[in-house]
Amino acid sequence: MLRSLKLKAYTLRQYIAGIKTYINYSKALEKGVSKKSIFIDIQSNVYNRYLYTLLKFLKLEGFTIYLPKKFSLVNQISKELYASYILKDKLVIFKDLVNIKERSNLITIGRDVLSANYFESLLKQQQKRKSYYIPISQHPALYYKNLWNIPIDRSQERINSILLLGNFDKQLYSKISHDGVFNILSRIEVLNVIENTCLNTEVHGLEDLNIYLAKSPNSEVVIIKSNEKGIPAEALRSTLVKFNYFFAVPGVVMPFSHNIVEAMSVGCIPILQDTYAQLFSPPLKHHINALIFKDKDDLSDLISYAFNLSENEIAILRKNVDDYYSHYLTPHAVVSMLLRDKHEHVFLQAEHHSVNLVKKM
Repeated sequence: MLRSLKLKAYTLRQYIAGIKTYINYSKALEKGVSKKSIFIDIQSNVYNRYLYTLLKFLKLEGFTIYLPKKFSLVNQISKELYASYILKDKLVIFKDLVNIKERSNLITIGRDVLSANYFESLLKQQQKRKSYYIPISQHPALYYKNLWNIPIDRSQERINSILLLGNFDKQLYSKISHDGVFNILSRIEVLNVIENTCLNTEVHGLEDLNIYLAKSPNSEVVIIKSNEKGIPAEALRSTLVKFNYFFAVPGVVMPFSHNIVEAMSVGCIPILQDTYAQLFSPPLKHHINALIFKDKDDLSDLISYAFNLSENEIAILRKNVDDYYSHYLTPHAVVSMLLRDKHEHVFLQAEHHSVNLVKKM
């Protein structure tokens, strides 16, 4: 009885908080309604940052976006760090479908279409027919700060080295290889292999990196641990473009991590494990638009292989990486694929929630 009362009290507080957030949210949005509009019927926010990037992409493509006028949903969005960008960016109008006046050209994505069960069929390599898997994006902060497509000088000569950049907190980033869902090396395991078997240099932050690059190094793995001293978001893509290759290592609970898209956006050739590459839709392919290894034993050999590719081979790989990024990973590409067909299922990543859905199978 007491537990039931506490749950009701909590639900009421969430509802009231959502009302307050909604009242403070700009009502002037209705004045900017576009001819292109979409209603996405979600009842709760399990998608967090991935909901923000999807809505940001739609807004960049000129859509007016409606979400249900559900105060608990508004409150959930306001409480999550990256989902709250939805409100800060004024991306959506909260309005129930029945109250949208102009519905002649309205696109709707129903609650039975949008799903967080992203990995079940991908892990079986049995993608569902008439489905679209919304891909991983750059980090949401890059879209929020409009850094995702700032012009980058790609005429500069790149060093023939591999950049390994990311957070290497052992407690956070060791989990994925032990949870029984993905057959993949954690980024900590990859780091250990590289530190023990390959020529590598660790640099600390942007200033240290620039001193290192001034020596015109080649054929090394350059390690930058962002949990110690990383690269500011404003300089990220202009740093990536200085390297031929980028080592794409897994995230905390799922293989996907934003850094692979950031790297591909400036033509860095991704190096990643086969079980990671297979999760892309369409999959990344070895020596076509990526360099792919199978296991620890294969890893050091692949690094040597990368350093011995000819300039022509690297140029062809880079062209294919650019093509993949423009065809599948840009906001325009994602929205086009989302709306091109009548999908029975649209899968959107929800990180921990998506992984837990697989564990329950």
